[in-house]
Amino acid sequence: TALLHCGVQYLLQSMRTPVYLWVLESNSRARAFYEKNLFRQDGAIKKVIIGTPQIELRYCYGKKATTVQAENKIS
Repeated sequence: TALLHCGVQYLLQSMRTPVYLWVLESNSRARAFYEKNLFRQDGAIKKVIIGTPQIELRYCYGKKATTVQAENKIS
């Protein structure tokens, strides 16, 4: 947790842009970890192939969750 916090603070200060990360929808442990550490889903999703098709959810540090926009929906 301390390493994550230091990394996020460094990126926020040096890059001056939001900090994003992608997490597999099926990875509930990782999602809970990032949510506990102030990352929130921003509504972006994508399909990736990691052996089988998977859904990834984008998280942004400190942002409130938003609804998924139509162009981000995967059928």
